[in-house]
Amino acid sequence: MNRFFYLIWLIGAGVWFFDAVLSMHRHYLARGLAQAGVAAGFLAVGMLFRQSYRRQQQRRQRKNGGDGKNGSRKT
Repeated sequence: MNRFFYLIWLIGAGVWFFDAVLSMHRHYLARGLAQAGVAAGFLAVGMLFRQSYRRQQQRRQRKNGGDGKNGSRKT
């Protein structure tokens, strides 16, 4: 997985949410609510990928013997 793959989803959520706000401001309530639902979906997927990325990084650190701090590095 790419290092910042989850950011694409989080930025997409922000864009969809902004579009939903604009639609509701223009009194297109149904369209705005649908866009808010899509934004929530993008946010959920982005957080899922972020959690997955962090777990992957933790596994790599454990596999490599830590990050070198506090003498935890294997030699």
